[in-house]
Amino acid sequence: MSKLSLDRDKVDYAKRLAEQIVTPVQHFIDRHTTDSIERSVLRLMGVSGPADLKPKGDAPQGRIPLVNALADAMGQKKLALGAGYWLGLAAAHQPNLDSNALARGIISGKIKLDDLGSKSKDEIDRACGRLMQPQLDRLRQNRENKSRRPDWHRPSQPLKYVIVATGNIHEDVRQAQAAVQMGADIIAVIRSTAQSLLDYVPEGETTEGFGGTFATQENFRLMREALDESEKKYKRRVGLCNYSSGLCMPEIAVLGALEGVDYLLNDAMYGILFRDINMQRNFVDQFFSRRICALSGITIQTGEDNYLTTAESFKYWFQVLASHFVNQAFAKRAGIGDNNLALGHAFEMDPNIEDSILYEWAQAQLVRELFPRAPIKFMPPTKHKDGDIFFSYLYDGMFNLAGAITGQTIQLLGMHTEAIHNPYVQDRYLSLKNAKYIFNGAKNAKDEIYFQPNGKIARRARQVLDDGIRLLKKLRMRGMLRGIEEGAFANVRRSQRGGKGIEGVFHKDRDYFTPLQGYLTPRAIRDESDGLRKGNRERRRGSGDPRRSTRLGDRKSSTRARHDRNRNATRDKRPARSRPGNSDVPRPNARNGGEDAAPRQPRTRGSEVAPRPPREGSSDALPRQPRNRNNDGETSQRSPRSDSSDTASRSPRNSGSQAAPRTPRSVGPDPVPRGPRPGRGDSGSRPPRNGARENGYKKGRAPEKPRSNRELSEADLQRQFHQEILKKENGSSVSKAPQRRPLSSEKTPDLSDPETTQKVFPNDEPAVPQPPSKPRSMPRRPLAEPNAEKSIPRRGLKVETELAPPKPAATPVEKPASYQPLPRRQLKIQPDAQPAGAEDKKDPSNDEEPKP
Repeated sequence: MSKLSLDRDKVDYAKRLAEQIVTPVQHFIDRHTTDSIERSVLRLMGVSGPADLKPKGDAPQGRIPLVNALADAMGQKKLALGAGYWLGLAAAHQPNLDSNALARGIISGKIKLDDLGSKSKDEIDRACGRLMQPQLDRLRQNRENKSRRPDWHRPSQPLKYVIVATGNIHEDVRQAQAAVQMGADIIAVIRSTAQSLLDYVPEGETTEGFGGTFATQENFRLMREALDESEKKYKRRVGLCNYSSGLCMPEIAVLGALEGVDYLLNDAMYGILFRDINMQRNFVDQFFSRRICALSGITIQTGEDNYLTTAESFKYWFQVLASHFVNQAFAKRAGIGDNNLALGHAFEMDPNIEDSILYEWAQAQLVRELFPRAPIKFMPPTKHKDGDIFFSYLYDGMFNLAGAITGQTIQLLGMHTEAIHNPYVQDRYLSLKNAKYIFNGAKNAKDEIYFQPNGKIARRARQVLDDGIRLLKKLRMRGMLRGIEEGAFANVRRSQRGGKGIEGVFHKDRDYFTPLQGYLTPRAIRDESDGLRKGNRERRRGSGDPRRSTRLGDRKSSTRARHDRNRNATRDKRPARSRPGNSDVPRPNARNGGEDAAPRQPRTRGSEVAPRPPREGSSDALPRQPRNRNNDGETSQRSPRSDSSDTASRSPRNSGSQAAPRTPRSVGPDPVPRGPRPGRGDSGSRPPRNGARENGYKKGRAPEKPRSNRELSEADLQRQFHQEILKKENGSSVSKAPQRRPLSSEKTPDLSDPETTQKVFPNDEPAVPQPPSKPRSMPRRPLAEPNAEKSIPRRGLKVETELAPPKPAATPVEKPASYQPLPRRQLKIQPDAQPAGAEDKKDPSNDEEPKP
């Protein structure tokens, strides 16, 4: 249930906008690769260790890794084909060497890649699989260990998240274990300053770092082992978090996955905005790194909380929300579900703003409702803190209360000495004590508090959502890269061609090779590419029809295929001299006047095959005569278009006898004339089947039904009214049926002429001419004879008449000379009490002519 009364259609619309925004960026990603991605593939194939085997001295900040030296030896021209291709080719020629030995041989020049013989891609893929299998097994094992941990006590949400940042990995281990003892659930090891700008990941453990500790594979291993010991000791799960942004984002993701890291800071735009990394490099790297996280079960954390350090929260928080939708769309492209996507935001509003706490609750509740399955990460206030440790402690307490009320998943605890120095162990203890008190005291507050639909909190949330949708519309129109150039996020502007690392982005070769393509490519993208490849193959093949061979996106080929289909349709309409299954003797064309002229072939749709002749002795050997109904309702046989002499008999297959072919149902108009259609009054036969086009019927349209009494026109209703008046005056029960209205092309028959009357009514006696009636405003139609068995019905209207005895002739009464008939509109008729002589004053035009 939504506490903010959000419009779910707007939420779905925002997600669709985000998908449309990331689609062109994803197309760019699929066509490019980077140095860091190729080095990550080499690490997955087992290349590890420092480049120099015999170092001259200690290296407190790590050594240059072997993968960098190998990538430099290959060069970007070879890396465009794939680093895995060249190492797999070398492994196929040297199956007895391991990955490091092959790498060092290539670097030293003992193995020359240009001199190696060619191998098939299947052989290279098998060689790469042999090198990658130990690393893949390790990734699967780490994923299983995360799901098969002992059923220890699971902490209630929010999870208490603390950081350690001493610069020495061994000191970080001791502080992390102390934090777990005080109740921490997640330990984050802050990286050393500017490591994100290094284009390599140092090898080995590090003991010197400024503002944090270097992220290396050995440091990951040491911290994970220490936390595993703490888990067993306190019977509680503890997660390890680190950072994978920067120029080496894919490599850190691979190293963290191999060492069992639980959380990785992995944002699609953090490096662009806050480390000035080229946006093309960052977007390409983030996809591969997130793909590795998806395979190893790592939960990624986004960095939108950093946006609020450069942009004011109250005015620009909608940028955070828009980035959430974009990050979610990028994560889905890489195969990461909502359960492993920890979207980040922060409690960074200026505390001097009136109702700032309510606005913070509104924003936190908005994120929680928009992404209900995602583990939301809530960051503490840092921007507006100063040296007042007492106010900072209270500030952190309100932050913890907001997280408890809105149901946040991960709560990074604030430190009251944030603006003074790096936290001491005692400072971390006070922060954990504050959080435990509030989380326990307001454990079920989120289930008891509801917000007014039109209150400040709900209105603030809806306003932020509308502003976020407005920004997404702008990004969809202008593009993601151009939007970053204009400062769409965090009010920071970056150039598409500027920043660090752009020299490491290059196009993939058209024969680019990725080892174990099915494993490293997301299933959704793999299925889409397979379907596209299959569709192209079917179009090139044309489904067995060479006339339909078209290419995807080739407009000219599609037009040519359409002309071919039209030409085939025209060709099939022509009478053929010989058909499959007929005799080999060519038959003369019907238009040539031959004696055995073949019957006209029915019109077919497209390139349909003409129907085969019936077999001898089958029920279809005789022509099926359609049943028609005439005006009398009797069943009659439809006469053929031509006599028997003009119709050729077709020889059945495997038989010498001749049998009349079955007349197939054609698609176009039937050349054979049809009888009158029932209920229509004029020409036509029974309505065709659904889908056919005969006699003006459209496809899928049922024949017209006769109009009911409710559908009569105003003129018909007026005519019936006058007839009812005449019945009451004359005492007759004869009902007069309206005749069919003549068409504009027909001439109205003159019933005063006996010859014309005899033609119109052949079964009746000649009509006696009537005196001319007085003019009326509305023309009157001629009425049928009262004793006619069936009158000519009006089109679409069935009228049944009653047979009544002939009316006796009325005795004519002489009218006085002074008699002047009143106009019809002023004539008042009283059927109950008729005056004497009322019959004499009737309009003679309405009087029926008696029979002699």
